[in-house]
Parts: sequence; structure tokens; C-alpha cells
Amino acid sequence: MEKRVLIAVLLSFIVLSGYQRKVAVTCAFGLGALSMTMPFVSNDYLAVALMGLALFGNQWVAATYIGTVGDIVPQHLAGRVNGIAGLGDNGAALLAVLYTGIIVDKYGWTPVFFGAGLLPFLTGVKPGSNGGQTLV
Repeated sequence: MEKRVLIAVLLSFIVLSGYQRKVAVTCAFGLGALSMTMPFVSNDYLAVALMGLALFGNQWVAATYIGTVGDIVPQHLAGRVNGIAGLGDNGAALLAVLYTGIIVDKYGWTPVFFGAGLLPFLTGVKPGSNGGQTLV
């Protein structure tokens, strides 16, 4: 019972303090980073479970992004911005398949899984207002 109360207090603090989006993105990044463990997993069932969690985190980032655009962009431009972002996303997916094949041919699968695990963290870094780097 104490765990439930502690979790409820923690979640209410997160929501009331305005950190819910940052917590969601951080959790999603953490799940996406699970793909870095793939080269070291010898159990097939564990590999499928970890890859499922990593892909879940990846889609969680995408869903959070779509919600963020609705909050930041004016209502009359939200559809256009999401359309342009979707065009960039699909173009990047096409190039990622090509570049993944080149990397796998030269170096094997390990760098691909490490890169996939690091990618959410690299995209989460943005310039801060003071010229420094801040994480989302």
C-alpha cells in the first residue's frame, strides 16, 4: 500500500510541476537505448523482448513529438508542420535502410544497434537559451 501512495505522490508532483513531458521523453529515450544491448544478448526470447521495448520507446518519442507540435505551432499551421515532418521522417527512413546496409557490410551489426540506441539522445540535445546544451 505504501508503494502505491509513494507512486501517486511522485506522479502528482510530476504533473503539477509541469515536468510530465520531460519525464515521458526521458523514459522513452531510456527504452530506445535498450537496442544497444542487442549484440550482447544470447537468448532469443530476451532479444525479442528488448527489441520490442526499444521500438516501444521509439514510437513513444514519435507520439510525444506529435503532441508537442500541437502545443507549440499555431493551430492553422499544425497540419502543415506535421506533414513536412512526416516527409522528412520517411525520407530519413529510406536513407537509413541504405546506410544501415553499408555499415553492416563493412562493420557488422554491432555499430548499428549502438547507433540506434544513441540516436534518441543525440536528437534530444538542443541549443539552450544561454548558448549551452540542454536535454529537452
